[in-house]
Amino acid sequence: MASGKEKIEARFSATLSPETEKNEKRSSGGTVTRSRKTWPTVPIWRTLVDAPIAVKDPVRWFGELSRKYGDTFMLRVPNGQRILLSSSPALIRHVLQGNHRHYGKTWIQTRHLAATLGQGLLTAEGEYWLRQRRLIQPGFHRDRLAALASGMTDELKRAESGCDQLAQSGESVDMLGQMMRLTFRIVSRSLFSTDMPPSDLDRIEHAVSEVQRHLVITARRPWIKPILKLNGTYRKVADLTEDVDTMLYGIIDERLRTGSRGEDLLDMLVDARYEDNGEGMTRKQLRDETLILYAAGHETSANAMTWMLDQVARHHDVEQRLLEECDRVVGARDPLLGDLQQLSYTRWVVQESLRHFPPAWATDRISKGAEEYENQVIEDNQVVLLFLYGAHHHPDFWTEPQRFNPDRFSEQGDTRGVREAFFPFGAGPRMCIGNSFAMMEMQLALVQLIRRYRFIPLAERSPVPEPLITLRPLGGLFMRLERR
Repeated sequence: MASGKEKIEARFSATLSPETEKNEKRSSGGTVTRSRKTWPTVPIWRTLVDAPIAVKDPVRWFGELSRKYGDTFMLRVPNGQRILLSSSPALIRHVLQGNHRHYGKTWIQTRHLAATLGQGLLTAEGEYWLRQRRLIQPGFHRDRLAALASGMTDELKRAESGCDQLAQSGESVDMLGQMMRLTFRIVSRSLFSTDMPPSDLDRIEHAVSEVQRHLVITARRPWIKPILKLNGTYRKVADLTEDVDTMLYGIIDERLRTGSRGEDLLDMLVDARYEDNGEGMTRKQLRDETLILYAAGHETSANAMTWMLDQVARHHDVEQRLLEECDRVVGARDPLLGDLQQLSYTRWVVQESLRHFPPAWATDRISKGAEEYENQVIEDNQVVLLFLYGAHHHPDFWTEPQRFNPDRFSEQGDTRGVREAFFPFGAGPRMCIGNSFAMMEMQLALVQLIRRYRFIPLAERSPVPEPLITLRPLGGLFMRLERR
């Protein structure tokens, strides 16, 4: 008797193969040219059979498909859509940088995320996005970030009391939860400088986390939206968003009313002026950009720092070299921004962790017209899913890509991979505006934490990655802490 997989394969045996499928390119003049090659295509039966793993673990599934179909292939999904999925560093850079004007963000970001997070740098498109980027970019230059370094160090030192208690108790702790709270307090301090009441921080953290979880579920499983509307989930998310808005607008309005200064990111946003008219942002724009900095600024860093501590704990040679460098450069004092240039191995550890477990594991774009790329056609209105995790583990660019090896970022390391296949913050004009902020945060945190505590993993292996909006450890990452 035929298996379920065989029946589905037979049912869709008439699906056009990559060799017989025709591909057309339409120019602005309406002419049609034939491409000499077509993209390898995953048959629909494979997508249907693999649907459970595709939803649960797309990183693993995309990796398996890439090994069979190559770096770039067409993926047919049950709703009839065709997605061009690529782990090719060259195509990733082409879409994000070389021909970025030809590709826009998909509805998931421009409409789905924007409905809750607003129209900020993450979700905006076109001329409005460019205007906002030009307005805000100067606030993230290195000299402006220097003023935030002391606040980061203060929050790291504040976290030590909690870490000391955990070390004394010997209890296991979920480091993901600890890093989420730490990075949330760092981004809050960087945004608003003065301390927020712990109850307000907890409310914002809970609300932002729940809203992000809802956005992932409804984007990945849109068919359950009616159920979520009936069971009150949409109403709950709306209430959480309203609660966050109340707190954010309260802080913004107080700053605008009093004109007080905080030497923080909110100051930068309030002071920024458009070149064409000299006006500043409205309070709604300030809310949107602030909320997006919250949403994008804490979870990505928290996940990266959690994976980083796990990898350092599992590689004692890496841990020892880190300690030796910290002792040589920093000694017993708190690390300063000026130390980071000399902490080269520390930087390589952060970079290797970002390569191994990139928080932004994939991103998508949609074409604004047909174009030919390497003698193959990318059609008009084509969704292109860029598998950044795949590029970070591509064997043609990285030596032993599954191995954790910070030295690959040295001058004698995997120079081609570092130069061509490393996208921890994206690429091109829409590269993450907070990349320097995040690198500063992660390096300072690694120095401050690793020289004071020994982190002991409780599981034999690292957790399975869970790819939501960012790549987090499934079920958390549990450790014990010991004071050095």
